[in-house]
Amino acid sequence: MDSNKYTNSISNIKASDELKERIKLSMKKEVEKNSTKEEKKAGGARIKSKLIPVIGALSALACGGVVFAGLSGKLDFFKPDSKEYGVKFSENYSQYEVAVDNMFLENEGSRVELVSTVADEGFVILKFNVKLDSQYEGVPFIGLSFNDDSYIEENGEYRIDYSENSHWLGGSNYNLIIDGKDYWIRPGSVFTVNEVGNNEYDFYQMWFLSDDVLDGKTDFTVTLDDVLIMVGEDIVKMPGKFDVEINKEKAKENTKTFYGTDAANEVAIEYKNAKIHLNEVNITPLQNIVKVTTFIENATQENISNTLDDDFIGMINYNIVDQNDNWLTRYSVETHREIVYSDGTVEVLENGDFEISRPNDEDATLIITEYIAIEQNDSIKKMRIEAVETMDWNSTSANYIGCFNVDLEKEEATAESEVEVIEGYRDPYQEYYEENEEYEYDGEDVVYLEDEENLVETDVLDEE
Repeated sequence: MDSNKYTNSISNIKASDELKERIKLSMKKEVEKNSTKEEKKAGGARIKSKLIPVIGALSALACGGVVFAGLSGKLDFFKPDSKEYGVKFSENYSQYEVAVDNMFLENEGSRVELVSTVADEGFVILKFNVKLDSQYEGVPFIGLSFNDDSYIEENGEYRIDYSENSHWLGGSNYNLIIDGKDYWIRPGSVFTVNEVGNNEYDFYQMWFLSDDVLDGKTDFTVTLDDVLIMVGEDIVKMPGKFDVEINKEKAKENTKTFYGTDAANEVAIEYKNAKIHLNEVNITPLQNIVKVTTFIENATQENISNTLDDDFIGMINYNIVDQNDNWLTRYSVETHREIVYSDGTVEVLENGDFEISRPNDEDATLIITEYIAIEQNDSIKKMRIEAVETMDWNSTSANYIGCFNVDLEKEEATAESEVEVIEGYRDPYQEYYEENEEYEYDGEDVVYLEDEENLVETDVLDEE
């Protein structure tokens, strides 16, 4: 694979130099790292099991922006007016923001200061203020990297290690240290940047930390070591580290939780050999957070990865509306995937992966745990969470397979199972680019529309 192929192509996008640099540097190692597992052959059907995180990261960079208004206290990640995909916090955001005093790192005239923290039942958000040395005037600020030691020191200067054995994550910040223990938070990590002055930026880093990670903790310490400022093609290594104390007790005290599927009740969408359970609903001060677990019975390598198999189940997207059929912004993240074989052996899989060690065990069960964070405000009384199956990101048709009906006031949920073909379906990313009118996204490539006769193909994700 030509590692510079997509980098050269991105240069053709009509966008600011800063945006293009952010895409290039942040995507380079991520695409390379995932390319070995990206394509799988199964009976002639092509599966891109690792494409979702890559597209998600690209969308975060290409569509991302932060809206932070001091009066309303609102904070939005991704595209704030997106109908489907994003993170939109409630008006209560500022009430749960905890100021941090006198915690900063400095080097070579640049400074990184931790300004505040926010935590609820799902999210941890750290706000940093970054001031760059005057030598970086006009040089694009890419972001901050934490807990990633894939850099090399030469003559007192630092550079990224792009060698074959390097695991540089491009600032994705999937590595997180909680109470001294290492965690791999993928794909529940996202950042966004807001320029606030000359050579000065606010950098927001968000992680989705479910109870699968925190194990019920309301107080914990996040350690951020190997702090790097990524600016243009350079990195500035900051001495020291951040040990950040997080407390989500206030948000927890003001969170209502009710359960769907439990020992006495089953709230599940049934489709083919799968049951999608709604486990619990958390009404936090900042978000509505829903936990969903999918059980796929009789899972074999063939029927979980071959699109031509009758029992194959494609990607499940969740589209959400309120009681008035208004679209609600949502952000979904897979937090755990495992397969339980017929003899009880459990194999933990990488999120989004299909590769299993016992491909022909016909009594195995594939279990996938996901969380859906949904925008919350006082006007939302009910939610309908619609489950839609698509075969891939190019799908122009999809299958509606059922829904969860969630009554936030009565604190109860029900499920409906029904299959209906949806023609003319568009995934959220494709819809964004078409509405933007400057880009076209076909599920693999982002194309800038210079005019109707001349298309410049960026070929960002097409790894041939």
